[in-house]
Amino acid sequence: MAAMMVVLLLGTLAGSWFESHVAARDAKRFPMRGQLVDVGGYRLHLYCTGAGSPTVLLSGGFVDTLEQWKFIQSEIARFSRVCSFDRAGLGWSDAGPMPRSSGQIVKELHTALVNAGISGPYVLAGHSFGGMDMRVFAGEHPDEVAGVLLIDSINPDHYRWEPARGFRSEVRFWFYRYLAPFGITRLLGECRSGPRPCPEFVDTWHAMWEARTLSAHEALATSSFGNTPLIVIARDPLYYVRLADKPERPEWEPQFARGQMELTLLSHNASFMVARNTGHQIPRDKPELVVDAVKELVGQSRAQSPQHNSRKQ
Repeated sequence: MAAMMVVLLLGTLAGSWFESHVAARDAKRFPMRGQLVDVGGYRLHLYCTGAGSPTVLLSGGFVDTLEQWKFIQSEIARFSRVCSFDRAGLGWSDAGPMPRSSGQIVKELHTALVNAGISGPYVLAGHSFGGMDMRVFAGEHPDEVAGVLLIDSINPDHYRWEPARGFRSEVRFWFYRYLAPFGITRLLGECRSGPRPCPEFVDTWHAMWEARTLSAHEALATSSFGNTPLIVIARDPLYYVRLADKPERPEWEPQFARGQMELTLLSHNASFMVARNTGHQIPRDKPELVVDAVKELVGQSRAQSPQHNSRKQ
């Protein structure tokens, strides 16, 4: 029994060292690129590059950091100003208040933009869950939005039929959260690379997941963008069916594909394209499609307002 306790203690110490070591290493591997902007007693990491109007806003997947946009942002910065950000509790941003819904995320983002002096008009680009964020943004600040790009975005109705999976159960969350300080959760691949310690990352992930239904209702409150230009890029509906990498995917891929088409109904000025032979990670696998779509929306905005064509700040 004593030997077992010693082994357990040594394992715990080794796991704790591993977690702190990897967190410190990632903080160096992924340095803060932008600035920390106060949004009401806590700070949001906002990273803006390039020059010219409209300003392109990039909102990433569920728990992705602005590192997701590294290549795409550098390309967009060649022809317009572009900003990415870490949601509160992710990346370099401080933890924020509950609930961690799209409405709260958009409130923080807009406050950060105002406080940083980054004015509209904006072209909004959202991938996956970030698409719901951008839908809420467009609904709350319609006069500031020049165009919207939804990249394999979550359709709010998605949460009505998405199958329950792994991490999303409360039991599994408790398991990951309890083991996070000892490095086991990270070894299992459930913590993204970045400066945020694994326990804090898991807490933010869970908080956002708990608020998913509220996020969906907030997004559904915006039923139309009017005539604001909209481009929807969807993944290849046969990509996961061909791979059959997850048993449930062939069953709900048709529903997801229909949801992508339905998103085009948000605007009277919408276009739709499919990223052939590509799955959900379109920004990573087909970044050129994203850059080209942003360029098209920026061009439309400048054609409507020639004064925005200036490259001056």
